[in-house]
Amino acid sequence: AMVARKSPGKAEQLYQRLFEILRSWSADTVQPLLSVLQQYSRFLMQQDRAEEVPAAIQRYRDALARAHGAGAGRMEEVLGMTVEFEQTRGSHERALAAARELLDLEESLNGKTSEPYLHAVERFADTCRAGNDSREAALRLQAVTLVDLVTPANDARRGFARMNAALALARQGQFDEADRLAAEAMAIGQRLP
Repeated sequence: AMVARKSPGKAEQLYQRLFEILRSWSADTVQPLLSVLQQYSRFLMQQDRAEEVPAAIQRYRDALARAHGAGAGRMEEVLGMTVEFEQTRGSHERALAAARELLDLEESLNGKTSEPYLHAVERFADTCRAGNDSREAALRLQAVTLVDLVTPANDARRGFARMNAALALARQGQFDEADRLAAEAMAIGQRLP
């Protein structure tokens, strides 16, 4: 609310006081600290304090690792924030590295035929698209295969995955394959209630 009222200085003071209080609580109540660390990272991004964001995200990541273990499936948010932040900075390579790390994490935790892995593939494809990376089309085609494996036949995501793949293929000049996928997406859309 203070940020919305153009009082980021007071918001910063409140965050710092909140950190003091939450760090004094026992280890049994770590979730409030994790939530505030996450919110603070986003606060810094919104305040155009880019130089402070990587350290804030790292503090959040370290706290998650201490609370849940380094290999736990809680790093998705950290990696997602890293992708988002690096994209806003125009650091395509760092954004891709974080998206790739998320993909590897989901593969190790959930396997290559899971919905979390599908989301990570889509995130990686989105990151490739943002940087005009040619790997996007292959990732979009992989997402089509995955969405068919992990969703019911009448799920709208099947059509969306096909349209995203069609657009990626069209950007690469592969119009026949793009047309085929677009037609499949339209057919799926017509079958939906």
